[in-house]
Amino acid sequence: MNNNTFVAGFVVSICYFVARFMELRILKKENAVPLKDLVKDALIVYFSVVVGAFLIEQLTPMIVNSSGASDAVINPPAFTNSADF
Repeated sequence: MNNNTFVAGFVVSICYFVARFMELRILKKENAVPLKDLVKDALIVYFSVVVGAFLIEQLTPMIVNSSGASDAVINPPAFTNSADF
């Protein structure tokens, strides 16, 4: 895994935190959910993004290799000679 995965997870979790905070405090005008629970939910979102990216990275080669397509379908031959007819 590269650093882009962790940065993407961080950005997504911050966006989730801000959206959820605005929804609870501004739109619903509730203070029923403490800040600690919002941070916990943001961490769950972060780890979900990182684990999801890891699983996609690990499963992509298996999916591509097991597609069953032959090389002729993936890379069709190029005919460059003139036609015989």
